[in-house]
Amino acid sequence: MNALLKINRLASWVLFFVILAYGITGYGMTKGLISPDVARSLHFGWLGAIGIIAFVIHTAWSMHLALRRNRIWNIFTKIGLVAFYVLLIGFAGYIHFFYQENGQVAPTETEIITEQPTQPTTPTQVTNAFTAETLKQYNGLNGSHAYVAVDGIVYDMSQIFRNGTHHGYSAGRDLSSAFHSTHSASYLKNMPVVGTYSNL
Repeated sequence: MNALLKINRLASWVLFFVILAYGITGYGMTKGLISPDVARSLHFGWLGAIGIIAFVIHTAWSMHLALRRNRIWNIFTKIGLVAFYVLLIGFAGYIHFFYQENGQVAPTETEIITEQPTQPTTPTQVTNAFTAETLKQYNGLNGSHAYVAVDGIVYDMSQIFRNGTHHGYSAGRDLSSAFHSTHSASYLKNMPVVGTYSNL
């Protein structure tokens, strides 16, 4: 019993620090509180797994004690408690690894897409050629446009990159890898094209 109590206390402290870390990494991705790359890696990586394990240990033990104290700890409450946590872990795993809404990673992306211009410029209509050096001037800060390169094409994403950032990523860069890890190709179909990009 003493060992279980110690594990429960440890889980509560782990859960406390995980919640703090989630807040810090969230602000790291959106406000630049810490390195966006580090924040993203922690926030969408192992931090969630540690948090859910600590949550299950801490709350399951507390609920177990509450049920015993009220003398309703029986086969039905045991099955109900186990079923609850199985469903909770399954739901969290599905959301983290599999869920996508209409090819996008989150509803907020769908809301943003509706704000995009409806008459984009096609790549054949532009002649601007950007390099890494010239592209970084369009970082969305100090009134500048927010340009982003994806697969050799430069898009004006000023409506999405508010204050030069979007989900921890900064404008004025080639974000091809980041884009393909979170979006479908159709996301770009209504984006204004402003030029081509070469990192040579």
